[in-house]
Amino acid sequence: MRCSARYPVNGGSKTAETEVTLSVSYAPKDTSASISPSGLVSAGSWVKLSCSSRAKPPASFTWFRNSKHGAINVSVGQVYSFTVTEGGEYYCEAKNPLGIEMSSYICLQVKDSPWSPSINIPVGDLKEHQSVTISCSAVTPCPHSPPELTWNLQQDSERQTEKNTDGNFTTKIQETITLSDTHDGYNMSCSARYPVNGGSKTAETEVTLSVSYAPRNTSASVSPSGLVSAGSWVELSCSSRAKPPASFTWFRNSKHGAINVSVGQVYRLRMTNMTDIESYYCVAVNIFGNQMSSWSHLNKQGISVYTTVKIVGIIMMCSTVIILQWTTGSRRCE
Repeated sequence: MRCSARYPVNGGSKTAETEVTLSVSYAPKDTSASISPSGLVSAGSWVKLSCSSRAKPPASFTWFRNSKHGAINVSVGQVYSFTVTEGGEYYCEAKNPLGIEMSSYICLQVKDSPWSPSINIPVGDLKEHQSVTISCSAVTPCPHSPPELTWNLQQDSERQTEKNTDGNFTTKIQETITLSDTHDGYNMSCSARYPVNGGSKTAETEVTLSVSYAPRNTSASVSPSGLVSAGSWVELSCSSRAKPPASFTWFRNSKHGAINVSVGQVYRLRMTNMTDIESYYCVAVNIFGNQMSSWSHLNKQGISVYTTVKIVGIIMMCSTVIILQWTTGSRRCE
């Protein structure tokens, strides 16, 4: 600070000046922490954390590491050097008789850390119509620099992203799904994008859902198809989409209602003494339910092609014999 005095004198003025420098004590200001080397480091390497602050009288420094149980005092002094064993979050405090100030957090990240997130599915068999909450979680060594978690769902065109900022050491997002048969074989993946100095690092985990469900799309088929001849063999086949796999039962329609005629996916029968039309269907069953196929109709052929050819041949042969006998005067063809 300067103070000047200007005196009037004959014909002008005279000036004199005095200057003093203030000395003011104050609490720590602009406290910051830095790490060297920056970015990802390898386990077993040497790192140096440095703390700086503007304070009068000069500040003393204390280093802390965040843990699940709170902040832990790990060192005293402006510089904290150590061999890296795992990642973590650190900060320093600058202190003098007039106050304390804390630095921002710095994140120490290790290259070989388990970056991949984990997907948690409820224990037990997954069944259709069941509502389940599936979670994705990632280790968060630096709670104030949490990873960004993203669901990538097979049947969802939109990526669902969330970033936890609640200070926990595990970042977690959830997805609730009401299961159906279409979710069997459904792929879910979750990616974790960790911020690192100069960019980010991403890791991904994928799971495939296994969902049990009652029979679906149950159908029956006939081979050969179309008209069938009496005495020929016919094969009826039943198919269904089910988990666990379905068992099959065959039924034939009658005047007295449906009659159980066979058990198994394939039913082979010989068409003897059949009516003009016979109708069959199958039922697929597992522990979650059952489903009936549509009806399969077997149509009786009036005269088979083989029989028609045989009769025509006999008639032609007999006609020839009659003509020959008539010309020779022999007996009629009987």
